[in-house]
Amino acid sequence: MNHHNDLPIAVLGATGAQGGGLVRAMLADRARRCNPRALTRQPASGAAQALNAAGAEVVQADLDDVDSLVQAFTGMHGVFAVTNFWEHHSPDAEVRQARNVAIAAQRAGVAHVVWSTLEDTRECQR
Repeated sequence: MNHHNDLPIAVLGATGAQGGGLVRAMLADRARRCNPRALTRQPASGAAQALNAAGAEVVQADLDDVDSLVQAFTGMHGVFAVTNFWEHHSPDAEVRQARNVAIAAQRAGVAHVVWSTLEDTRECQR
């Protein structure tokens, strides 16, 4: 088995509960097996600046903007994508955002993507 140190991982929703928890866990890992890139729509926010102060690279990205995602994903080994159903209350919007993540990850050459979603949007695919 091939072990990698310092794998670059982009984390969407980095200022939220799931994404923020993942970024903090990566930063707390003494072996530093993963190096988080914290993605947020508002890199100047207090939560984003706290992640920056803790050692995460903070980068602007928006789930509704494929080009921003491609730019944020470039050079990353993996992406953890969390969509926020409660922001728009729309399974269709969530599927569209997940599709944007997939398109951007493919364009940026990302090896692995994990998508975390609250609702089961599989039944809403059109």
